Amino acid sequence: MTQFLAKRIPPLSSSQLGLFRIVFGTALLLVFLDENVLLRDALPRELHRNYSRLARMEWVHWIAATKPALTAVATVVYVALAAFIVGFWTRLASAIVAIGFLVHALVVLQSSGVHNLGILAVTLLCLLVVPWGDGLSLDARFSRSPRWTERSGQEYGFAIWLPGLTFGVALLAAAVAKLTFGGLRWVTEGAVKYHFVEDASNAPYTLGLWVASHETAAIAMSFGAVALEGLFILNVLRPSPLWRAAFGTSGIALLVGFYVFHGLIWPGWWLLLLVFLPWQSWGQPASPAWNRAPALPWRYGTVIALVLCAQVYASTTRTEIEPLLTWFPMYAHTWRSTESFDSAREQRLSKFSFRANGKDITQWVEDEGAWDAMVAAASVEPSELADTQISSLRFLKSRYEASFGGRVPDVEVRRDREAFDWTSGRFVQVEHDTLFGVIQLGRY
Repeated sequence: MTQFLAKRIPPLSSSQLGLFRIVFGTALLLVFLDENVLLRDALPRELHRNYSRLARMEWVHWIAATKPALTAVATVVYVALAAFIVGFWTRLASAIVAIGFLVHALVVLQSSGVHNLGILAVTLLCLLVVPWGDGLSLDARFSRSPRWTERSGQEYGFAIWLPGLTFGVALLAAAVAKLTFGGLRWVTEGAVKYHFVEDASNAPYTLGLWVASHETAAIAMSFGAVALEGLFILNVLRPSPLWRAAFGTSGIALLVGFYVFHGLIWPGWWLLLLVFLPWQSWGQPASPAWNRAPALPWRYGTVIALVLCAQVYASTTRTEIEPLLTWFPMYAHTWRSTESFDSAREQRLSKFSFRANGKDITQWVEDEGAWDAMVAAASVEPSELADTQISSLRFLKSRYEASFGGRVPDVEVRRDREAFDWTSGRFVQVEHDTLFGVIQLGRY
């Protein structure tokens, strides 16, 4: 088994691994800053959502609700990331960075999903087996024993091969989810058209709406999406720079599509594409002596087995334990017809405004993070609201009293609604400033 894997992992020298570590660590720092990793405001405990089993642990709630705790953990993580880049106590630093990013994902889960963070979190944990400090590092510079001479080029190359595996497994799972949850209809009926219309307000261009209004284009793109996701895993089969570059290019095409059609920019996913650059062609190459060394210790095979088994389990049981386990249901669903889509997504194509005592308080409601709860309260009876929605309404009531004083008035919820014209590929307005409901906020 180790020989089978060794033939598929591109060999690197210790200096090439060191170069990759510096670039990867620097890019990781930029991603951390962009994602505001642990650089967040504390979220009151009553607003936490019970979305993932892992995020329900009390210490996670405590960190998420305590600003000094967030600041302390963030400080440790960023110092560790700097140490990782320069190669100082590299093993420990990489562990702190990986665990810190996992903690960040758990904190984010108190307010939203983390599909954009999960793959990177898993990858960082899996990469802990890599001997990061063996080249171009302070550890190697001041070490008295040249430990890197005992390792194979494949051990170093594992650092650029493993992310291709985790990314490929995730995309394959997403393709499987589409075909098992949505069925073949996901392709034959051009399911991308529904998702392009759903995300049109976020997308920077209207190309997705054109696709949605052209059945042949929608079917072709649906097939292309499933094929690209399903075949990306093949990147792990050959160490050739050209082979890997081809898959890296397809990965870029996929993520560009995420942006063009959905308005999604997930820096953590873009970061993983760094591994498809020709690292084995830069710096001092791996010598024949490195390549003749024992292929891979057991711990590398164990990591690979864990990644594969965990995803098989998550996909077959449809288990969601973010950020570590998911069967990737995002965009896996479809609808039986455009009419059923229009009916099901009516509220998503609506723009709501809120008024109290004749004054527009929409922006204030959004700033307080209670938009979803307010719309829900106008749609259903109070007994049908979720506990988190009731908590949001109570929090909003207390904030209103603190901000404006006096009795909390009833709130009018008004709606502008659009519908998508499947023939012209445009949205048309069907409602303007109609009364959607009245919320007796003071009763919560």
